Order: sequence, then C-alpha cells, then structure tokens
Amino acid sequence: MKSIIVFGFGEMGKKLIQECLTYELDIQIKAIVDNNCLDSIYKNIPVIKPQFIDQYTYDEIWVCTVYFEEVVVQLSEEYHVDKKKIHYVEPVVPILESRLRKKYECQINALSTISSELEVVLSYLKDNHLHMYCYPFYDEYRNKNTPIYFDDKANMYFGIYEGKRMYLAQRLNTMQKARAYFNAVIMEQDMRSPHCYWNNKLLCKKLGIGVDVGAAEGIFALKVIEEIKCIYLIEADEQWVEALEYTFAPYRDKVHIIRKFAGNKDCEDIVKLDTILKGEKIDFMKMDIEGMELEALKGSENIILNNKIALAICVYHHEKDNEQIGQWLIEREYHIGNSRGLVVCQGDWELKNNETDFRKALLFASNN
Repeated sequence: MKSIIVFGFGEMGKKLIQECLTYELDIQIKAIVDNNCLDSIYKNIPVIKPQFIDQYTYDEIWVCTVYFEEVVVQLSEEYHVDKKKIHYVEPVVPILESRLRKKYECQINALSTISSELEVVLSYLKDNHLHMYCYPFYDEYRNKNTPIYFDDKANMYFGIYEGKRMYLAQRLNTMQKARAYFNAVIMEQDMRSPHCYWNNKLLCKKLGIGVDVGAAEGIFALKVIEEIKCIYLIEADEQWVEALEYTFAPYRDKVHIIRKFAGNKDCEDIVKLDTILKGEKIDFMKMDIEGMELEALKGSENIILNNKIALAICVYHHEKDNEQIGQWLIEREYHIGNSRGLVVCQGDWELKNNETDFRKALLFASNN
C-alpha cells in the first residue's frame, strides 16, 4: 500500500480525499498539509502545517492546488523534500489511474502484445502518474513559467499566443490560475498532442468561413484569424464571451460571437447551427462541447450536407462518441479519420459509468 500526503485543504483537496476514501484505493493518506490551516483532524486524517512533514513516512506528496510551482519550491527548498516525490494530482485522476493500471497490468509488463499507440501511453504510465495526455510533451508544459499579464481595464489576465493577446475568463483570477489554464490550452494544441486540431491537413487548406463550436478562450480561431475570411464563435459562458470580445477586438470585422449553446433545437439558450447560419457557405468547423457534439451535428445537418466542409470534432467525452459520430458522418457520405495518439477523459461522470479507457481525441471528417 502506497503512503500519501495530500498538500492542499481547499475544495480540490477535500474532493480528492473524499474520492480516495469512497473508492477505497490501495493508498493510505498519512496527513493533509496546508499553509493556512490550524492543526486539526479531517475524516480521521491529521491536518498539519508543512514544517511537520518530516514527522511522517510517505512515498509521495500529492499537490492538489493550482499553486503547484510554489509548493514544489517551498517543500524542496525550505523542508528538503525530494522533488521526485512531489506530484500534481487532480480529483478523479487517482481512481481513473487505478482502474487503468488494473485493466492493463499484464500489458504494461509485456508491451509487445499491444498496439503501438497504446504501447506508447502505457510505457509512459510505467514511470509516471496518469494525465489526460500520457506523453513526455505534457511534462514540458506542467511547470512552464509562461509570462502572464493583467489588463486593468478589462480586469482579466491574458497570455500571448501566436503574437496576439489571448484573454482569460475572470474566474481565472490569480496569476497561478491564469498561467495553469494558459499552459494547458497551448499544450493541448502542441503539434504532438492528440487534441491538436491543426494536425488535420485538410482543415488547414479550408481557411475561408469557419465555425468554432465551444469557443472558450478562442485559441482555435486565434491561430488563423489573419488568414480566414470570417469565423462564428459559438459560446454560452458569459465570462468566456467577455474574454473573446477583448481577444478579437482587433478583428471585429471577421468575428461573430453567438451567445448560445449549439444543439438540435431552438430555444432560449440553445440554437441549431442550421438556423443561425442558414444560407452561409461554411468551409471548416471545430466542435468541443463536453459530449454534446452529436446533438450539435444533428442541428447542423443542412450545413453538413450542403457544404464542402472540413470538420474537427471532439470524440473522447463518452465511450461511444467516436463510433456514433463517425457512423453518423459516414451515412452522410463523409470520409473520416482520427488524430494520432490517445487521451484519457477525466470527467466526474467517468467514476459513475466506469467507462475509463484510453480514447481517440478528435475525429476529422470531410466530404471533398
């Protein structure tokens, strides 16, 4: 049994502890460490200050806070903790990792019996904790000290991507939160990432009029904003909408923000793309809307059928997404393929459905 100390007694830390206890992982939480707490007991686990860590024997320290970089410096320099024992661990992930290790235990020890893509991620998992992206490039971004700036007028943090400002939602209200998010999205669009939309060569050739469904911070559009004719950003989160307005202020003539969810009906906060884009010639479309992609595609059927369009669709949120979305597009005479590599979906629903596995991240499709 592995002995763990959890660093972080905020919402994330408590959620991680509760999940570890609920799902009875093969670990023992020896203590909870937090800089701002009084000595106490939580679920029969002592809550201590960092200076008392040396009183405990442990295998690893799981840091469950966005201040990971600062915690590593503090523990290693002030309390002489071995950096190799310090890991950033989010809620949900330990349970998913336990399931995957049990499922692939034999294959991890005999990698020659499995496919090359799975071999790569399992090889990484032999010596590292589970992440959404089980590849060495992930580690390059995790502790990256990317410059982040604050715009007083906008009251938002922003980073520089492709030489342009990319504003972040106001809820990312500290430098640490903003940097962690910014690093995550630029890592996700690294050309080595299974989640990189621009690994689709056909998509890169179709830069005319585009649609970004689930725009969030707008990194997809920002990369090509100077080359395209125009793009529709579909985003219902008001904080992201506000950030998008600042990010794309220099390109107002090219960018149209639709404050709705994309779906297969028209109502107060949901809209069919066939409705709002009726008569528009669409060249390319990206979708990442947390498992609602098939419904949004059904609400885009006229666009799908009546345009020569390149698609990049997220298909990892649910176990059957890749199969079901692929079949739906094949029935409409689209050619399909997947991005390289595999990912692990880290949503809370995975704990309940027990569908945990490595999956394809993106489905690319076209009818050319």
